[in-house]
Amino acid sequence: MWRKVDLANIGIPVPRRNESKIVFTTRSNEVCGRMGVDKEIEVTCMMWDDAWDLFTKNMDETIKSHPEIFEVARLVAKKCKGLPLALNVIGEVMARKKTVEEWHHAANVLSSSAAQFSSMEAEILPILKFSYDDLADERTKKCFLFCGLFPEDYEIGKDDLIDYWVGNELIRGAKLNYEGYAIIGALKNACLLIESESKDKVKMHDVIRDMALWIPLGFGGRQEKLFAAEENTRKFPKIKDLEALSSISLISNRIEEACGSLDCPNLDTVLLRDNKLRALPSENFFYRVPVLKSFSTRLPNISNLVSLRYLNLSCTGLKNLPDGLYELSKLIYLNLEHTYMLKKIDGISSLSRLRVLKLYGSGIDTNDNVVEEIQRLEHLYGLTITLRSSAGLESYLKDEKLNSYNQQLHLSNQSSPLIVPIGMISSSRVLEILDSNIPKLEIKLPNNDSDDEYVHLMKPTSEYCSNINFFSLREVRLDNCTSLKDLTCLLYAPHLAVLYLVWLPDLHAIIEGYGPPVMSSSLPNTQPFRALEFLTLGDLGKLRSIYWAPLPFPYLKEINIKGCPLLTRLPINCESAQSQNVIMNAEREWLEKVEWRDQATKERFYPS
Repeated sequence: MWRKVDLANIGIPVPRRNESKIVFTTRSNEVCGRMGVDKEIEVTCMMWDDAWDLFTKNMDETIKSHPEIFEVARLVAKKCKGLPLALNVIGEVMARKKTVEEWHHAANVLSSSAAQFSSMEAEILPILKFSYDDLADERTKKCFLFCGLFPEDYEIGKDDLIDYWVGNELIRGAKLNYEGYAIIGALKNACLLIESESKDKVKMHDVIRDMALWIPLGFGGRQEKLFAAEENTRKFPKIKDLEALSSISLISNRIEEACGSLDCPNLDTVLLRDNKLRALPSENFFYRVPVLKSFSTRLPNISNLVSLRYLNLSCTGLKNLPDGLYELSKLIYLNLEHTYMLKKIDGISSLSRLRVLKLYGSGIDTNDNVVEEIQRLEHLYGLTITLRSSAGLESYLKDEKLNSYNQQLHLSNQSSPLIVPIGMISSSRVLEILDSNIPKLEIKLPNNDSDDEYVHLMKPTSEYCSNINFFSLREVRLDNCTSLKDLTCLLYAPHLAVLYLVWLPDLHAIIEGYGPPVMSSSLPNTQPFRALEFLTLGDLGKLRSIYWAPLPFPYLKEINIKGCPLLTRLPINCESAQSQNVIMNAEREWLEKVEWRDQATKERFYPS
């Protein structure tokens, strides 16, 4: 806790009246006093033996590689002053150092840092900064500092973070951005980012975030200054030294009104997402902001923001695109997802440099004119879209280049046989089909014009299937779709992490077959669902089988089953999902009918 909390306001009764006890942690003695605590228990730093064990947990070979490293390592570990976070972070960094010179350098850096600071909090940040200084290059360091703009414990989507980096010119843009993922990996290896339970997101330890906001670095000949407001801020904050400010973040607050204008000649990033802000006051808000590169909220006239590259207007009540949008000649990223009231994007092709366009869940009707507009975007490499039954659907499906842009594909209200180009699914990370009666869903293989060379999407047994792979597909959601009997095509999606199947009244199996299938040369000889994390099955009245045999499920975290009366056997045994506990949500009546493979499996998975 960082400040006093009124327990009654959050529904907690006064402890003395019901003999209960409340325990909280804080770094502030003042908070203890304001909360009127009965007993303070100081959490002290680690004793030397425990601290040494934590520091050296991954460096046995390193310490043994040279006799002098052992003694220097003890000096470095002592500089961490028994602080678990420092021991862990510095230990991870030093585990890769195999020369005595590197160890002496680390000891000298940490010694000079300790000499400059006295208080505990002031000591730990310079110590942790060593892991930042050890990053490979300035680009990675800038990407790390940008993460400090997100609130404490905020889970940042990896793809969203990479898009921010691209929009701020920290890294280059690409559909499969291996550079961005490599930087995220480097920051995780340095313990500067933590992977969330969902492998698609990362977050920061709050002290690491403090360091990201504390580090003074000169970027481009001037001092970089970041401002990130504390959570639950109600008013637009008063910020000192606006002229030096480069980034403002007010994410996840309760701000309803903005200030009259920003006088920030060096500002390049403004993040206002997840607020109660209805609108910005006027076009004068950005009058003194000539170099803005990244922005996320609703906007007035923005024609003067000629340097804007990243614009996120998702999840807003936007009815029309902001005035001046088409004058932003440098814009490369535009997010209009979940703008349900937005019906038109006429003229979008004038944004000639646009590389990423996100329309998933918007109110845009993909008619022929919209498809033509998107086709004229020559530099586009990323697209999310909702395709309804409309005049433009056929022309969209026929454009192989347009299909290859897909990152998130949503099909809804389909009621006729649908022939989907393989490139459309192969390039997508997310596939959703909602509220559709599709009597026949087929894949068209590349460069095949013959009617004989279609492959049933739900039953891929053709000799042409050797050309199929859905390596990008991470999430499949089918809801209220009739006529689909199985999903054997998921054999071709080895990285599938989320499978959500609800109200598919004709589905009798997910991977077809009640015994070892006869695998033709066209079918992959691998087990399905090796990357699956979340499985949801609901209202599947005819479903009898997920897969014929137990599967390892090395990453499975959660199973949700409801309304599947004929599904009495699961593809799991006592060895499935050994590396983690799996949450199972199901009706007790159904659980009583499950045919567990043995008692050990039941004890392993039966929910308490």
